[in-house]
Amino acid sequence: MIPLWIPAVALVVVYLTLLGAYYLRTGAPKNRTVVPAIIRIILICLLLCAFFQPSLTFTFLSRTRPSCALLIDNSQSMTLFNPDSSVIPFVQKYLSLAATEGSDTWRAYIFGDSLKPVSGVSEIAFDLNSSRFPVSSLENELNSVSSLILISDGNWTNARLDNYLPGIRNSRYLLLPARVPRPSVHIDIRQHRNQVRQDSASSVSVHISGYKTHPGPLRLSLTRHSRLLVEKMIDAAPGFFRDTLTVPLPASSTGRHLYRVSLTDDTDSVQSSQQFVQTVVPRHFYAGFHRAAPLLDKRFLSLAIGHSDTWKHAKTPEEATVFFIFSWDPEAARVLQTRAKQSLPVFAGCSPFDNTAPVRPGRLRILPPPPVSEYGPPPFTGELPPPAAMLLFAPYPGKSRSVLLSVKTAGSRNDSRSHDTIPFLFAGKYKGRDALFLTARGTWQWDFRTKALQRELQSFPFSHYLLTIIRRRVLFSTLDSYYLYPAHGAVYENDSLFFTAALPAECNNAARASNRIVILGKVNDTLRDTTVTFVPPPFGSMRFALAPLHAGTYALRSTLAVEDKQFSFADSLHVAQDNSEFEVQGQSTAILDQWGEPVSPERFDDLLDELQEFAGDTERHTRTRTWRITQSWPLLIIILLLLGTEWYIRKRIRLD
Repeated sequence: MIPLWIPAVALVVVYLTLLGAYYLRTGAPKNRTVVPAIIRIILICLLLCAFFQPSLTFTFLSRTRPSCALLIDNSQSMTLFNPDSSVIPFVQKYLSLAATEGSDTWRAYIFGDSLKPVSGVSEIAFDLNSSRFPVSSLENELNSVSSLILISDGNWTNARLDNYLPGIRNSRYLLLPARVPRPSVHIDIRQHRNQVRQDSASSVSVHISGYKTHPGPLRLSLTRHSRLLVEKMIDAAPGFFRDTLTVPLPASSTGRHLYRVSLTDDTDSVQSSQQFVQTVVPRHFYAGFHRAAPLLDKRFLSLAIGHSDTWKHAKTPEEATVFFIFSWDPEAARVLQTRAKQSLPVFAGCSPFDNTAPVRPGRLRILPPPPVSEYGPPPFTGELPPPAAMLLFAPYPGKSRSVLLSVKTAGSRNDSRSHDTIPFLFAGKYKGRDALFLTARGTWQWDFRTKALQRELQSFPFSHYLLTIIRRRVLFSTLDSYYLYPAHGAVYENDSLFFTAALPAECNNAARASNRIVILGKVNDTLRDTTVTFVPPPFGSMRFALAPLHAGTYALRSTLAVEDKQFSFADSLHVAQDNSEFEVQGQSTAILDQWGEPVSPERFDDLLDELQEFAGDTERHTRTRTWRITQSWPLLIIILLLLGTEWYIRKRIRLD
């Protein structure tokens, strides 16, 4: 097949012949026809280039001296290989040679987060938290280097080096000595009970690990509210250590307590700590009842209390922790006001207010409580038989309500309204005191359903599930302490700070609350100052997030404002150094062998002499540059300008 450019050239030759014949017939002077003819030839060539879009290649021959580049890993993991004796001497010799021979031929760079030139050992700090091999630099500015020397442990975030070394003939890497682990301690709380009964002893299981460089014992301490409870000295020889210990927790009074477990190595000046919260609950919760007539709801709830090891029947209203009211009448109001003044009233299927309307939904299922992790999922997830009635409040009592359980409904049997989600159990106010409202009547039949499906769903009676949620709410209403502690155990630099706030009972039904968190440095300089406004959750736990901090020990201050009350908390915050760079097991020679040949420290001088001799010769290099002509706006503009110029010249010399 004949290439297209052959007939194109033939057409150009024919056109030029006809053009010359035309100018001869016109009889115009030759000096006037030369310029239009040249412009016409240029136009034809440009049109052909626009059609075929050719590529023009130019080759240049030059002579240059070979160059050498030294790449130094500036990450923290290099400190494990004693760089003062294994790296710095070689770098000093190389930089001295570069100062003598010229920095254009002998170059030095540090890398980690980016490639940076270096002219002295004082610029090498080995302080980067990660190391990334400079692949793009090899493909660009270092592509013309003749020899490369790498000083690194090979533990990079981008470990693959496939096809990253084109055109590099001499590639070497320096062999590093065996790593020397830096001293460290780590403590991890493996197991502890979130709740214990009053006057009961418990324990916490902690796992300790780390590395010691000097002989001396480890100090394990347990504090509660900054008060030392337990201190234990642990014998540990220099080297790696690992153990799991059981630390006893002494009996405490009812309430919520913040513990800190710390492990300190005084000889190596390192420490680690974790915090956890434990709630001490009463041995029993006492339930009292009021009803005007026998009810099955009361009967089944009373049976559930009798089978519970955490609930008991109150002999008198004064003894009751929770007072269940199944029918509202003047007698119930009198008992609440006189005898059960310290109890938490639970209005079960009734209301002391007139703003209620009973409905009976056609279909119903319980939604998981917030948060689900506190109690697990509901005892059954399918549709339930409708209760005898459900109360709708308009409006709900109190400034705000805290929904503990909700039901999803569809349709109604006694009206045409459609109710999507209805509170089933919520917290509110009655005459200024906290109260719980159970909006359904006739829930006793749900205990039969769970018993019938117990083998299939592994559930338990609904009354027990309801008592669990009420018990948690009653316990939360008695807590008056406020704590703020790290949510994920140890805190490391470069990680966001997540805190868990253990809220006091005043947040029960508060519409809004605000929390101010301040972190101070060593000289009481404010490093973080954040105020967050939030809606308190139903069960007194909230998480907050702050920006990362550098490693060190800081002062933590927090102020919680709930309506007209304020709660303060102060503690220390230890931010540990990021240990990811110090967990390497040694120099990754498997990766570095892809780079080039290893060089032992004993061959430092021989390698420099070899490179110096190699750099004394000159190399012949060929450079190739390619330029492609494409259809573009600049080319179109040039063609139009030439057409206009030719037309003007032809009119001026009167060729047309």
